[in-house]
Amino acid sequence: MTPRMHLKIDSNYLKLCCKELVAEHFTAGIFRVLFLILLFIKLPHGCAAQQSFERSIGIIPGASHLGTSGMELPDSSLLAIGTIAESNLSQKICVVWANVYGDTTRSRIIPSNSLREISSRGIRSAVGDIFISGRTEDTVQSDALLLKLDPNGTLLWRHSTGALFSNERFNSVCKTADDHIIGAGRSVNIQTNAYYFKSESVDLTGATLWSKEWRTRLGEIFDVAQAPDSSIYFTGYVLDFGDTSGAMFLMKVNSNGDSLWMKKYFGSGWSTGNSLLVLPDGILIAGSTAASALVSGDHFLVRTDFAGDTLWTRKIGLSNADETTMDVSISSDNCYILCGNSRSYLELVKVDTLGNVEWTKDYNSGDANGRSVVATMDSGYFSVGSAALATGLPLIYFVKTDATGGILLGETLPMVLTNEIKIYPNPSDGKIQIMPSELKDVVVRDFSGKIIFQSEKNSGVLDLSFLSAGAYFLYARSEKGDFMQGKILLVNQP
Repeated sequence: MTPRMHLKIDSNYLKLCCKELVAEHFTAGIFRVLFLILLFIKLPHGCAAQQSFERSIGIIPGASHLGTSGMELPDSSLLAIGTIAESNLSQKICVVWANVYGDTTRSRIIPSNSLREISSRGIRSAVGDIFISGRTEDTVQSDALLLKLDPNGTLLWRHSTGALFSNERFNSVCKTADDHIIGAGRSVNIQTNAYYFKSESVDLTGATLWSKEWRTRLGEIFDVAQAPDSSIYFTGYVLDFGDTSGAMFLMKVNSNGDSLWMKKYFGSGWSTGNSLLVLPDGILIAGSTAASALVSGDHFLVRTDFAGDTLWTRKIGLSNADETTMDVSISSDNCYILCGNSRSYLELVKVDTLGNVEWTKDYNSGDANGRSVVATMDSGYFSVGSAALATGLPLIYFVKTDATGGILLGETLPMVLTNEIKIYPNPSDGKIQIMPSELKDVVVRDFSGKIIFQSEKNSGVLDLSFLSAGAYFLYARSEKGDFMQGKILLVNQP
């Protein structure tokens, strides 16, 4: 045997020549690598614990912001549509993307051809295109507006429609099964003060397929949806000729926009429909009702069959709380989640399939309102609106809750996975405590997966204050050898 070979055998490598030790080290290393790879693939896709937070987001300093629609993307990140007003003469539609922690990742302001472009609602197609309804205004009149954006927020087309000397708007938008886009709202003749329900259908290039107006004494469409038989349903409010009080209505048209019928629901007196759901066996309309248009209202639900005949109604609210539902969605367990306002709070209400309240939660003590809500893949809820907070200027307001409407600040939410690392406080300035306290092989990775900190053993306390603000992932093994994971949001120190 050569001297070179003797040196190799005489080194500490002799320890690994034992078959048992080699197998142990090799197996542990392979499992550790595979586990970290699998965790990094799964973690951003909502497979870990529910996230909850409140965020107030501004894009242009000193400008007013209004959030109008929110949605969850397939990777569990979030998207919101809103309007930015730098002044009364300059308003633009914006789109904001955020990660699972509510941190803004990017935003886009849509270029406008007029003084003001204002969003009302937005939807996202299966291929990722974004459709926005609203209005475009100058100093004299306004036109109803539909926009199509690609998944990155680039404007593909702008469709506006309006007559001379009229104020027109699309308050809602939906996509049909045959890939048509329908906007719905109102038209008001400035000279005669004549009100019309207004709806228009366009194809995916923005070309008009049909345009309809229906005369009414006073009224407006606030939401639109397609039924399984290709008919279209509208809801809003109407004060018709001969009526003494405004009513929530349900209007049905065929696929060509021809009116079939309209039903009214008066509630306590004056009532309004702001959102509707097409269900397998009928329609759910959500809005508000009050004794008159001048007094405090309550959440108001009307459940009908496809013919518009009432199955049940529910009035939900506290005395003098001035509550209204602006949006309704299917909840994570196939009930209903309502989003709206109550006493300057953003309010979420969960009801069962018969309209019975399961819980009610209010968010933000400032001047807040809710405009949109969706159930998220982690069984929580994502709501968008606006809140003034301490600045005096409204900002886009994100509320992400757990399945019970809860937001836990300063600690993590109850864990869905038994192998979750509990971290507190979270968000944190970097000095954190973790449970279980005895962990081995602690690894911290940034959002790209790069290892930025690691330690062979931990006593339950970590100081990550040297890291920049942002979201990070923790991976470790317990004393029993179980692999564990967690997430931490670091914020700037005061």
